[in-house]
Parts: sequence; structure tokens; C-alpha cells
Amino acid sequence: MERKTKIIIGLVGAALLAATAVPAAAGRRKPDTIDVATRALFFGAPQATERAARLARTSAEAAREIGRLAEATNVDPLARDRAIEALARANTAGSRNALRHALNSPAVRAAADYPMLAARLGHDR
Repeated sequence: MERKTKIIIGLVGAALLAATAVPAAAGRRKPDTIDVATRALFFGAPQATERAARLARTSAEAAREIGRLAEATNVDPLARDRAIEALARANTAGSRNALRHALNSPAVRAAADYPMLAARLGHDR
């Protein structure tokens, strides 16, 4: 091999080594938006409940939107339960209000698991 080729291979190897030593920004998540959090709850993304609860703690508007997801008639029971659980975990005034409103909605009251849900959360009918 030529000396020039060896030098180029050495420089490329050093550049690759340096690139692996720099921490990637991919490990850091951007803060979730309301839209991202409600979609994550709806589709059952990993850690969706925790992420939505964190967002509901910071914003009453986010808690209202998560509550609207729980009240919706076009969601499956698992998505509804994730939304209600996120509101319960947030435990702020805004999230409690959204939770109360969601638990009083006809869609949630019609669910088969409503009595157990209300008992677990301590909700009065």
C-alpha cells in the first residue's frame, strides 16, 4: 500500500473514533407538546402515561386536552385509561378538574370498568 493511502485510512479511523466519543444529542428528548402527548396516549407509545402526566403538571391546558381524550367516544378503553391515569398522576388543581370533568362524561360513565375506576380514584358519583 502506498504511504498516502495509509495516511488517509489513519485519518478516517481517527475521525470515526472522535465521532463515537462525542455524546449524541439523540438521547435528549425535546419537551412534549400537547399534541404529541395526546397522540402518544392514543396510540400507546412507550412511557406515554408518564410523559403526559409530566406535561399535565406543567399546564392546565394540557390537562384539559388529556381530559378531552378521556371523554372522547372514539377511543378504546386502554387509551382512555392511560389518559385518566396521567391526569391522576399529575395531581394538580388543573389536572384534578380535568379528571373530574372526564369522569362525569357520558363516555366514561358508560364504560364497563367505571365503578372500579371511580372506586380506585375516590370519585363520587
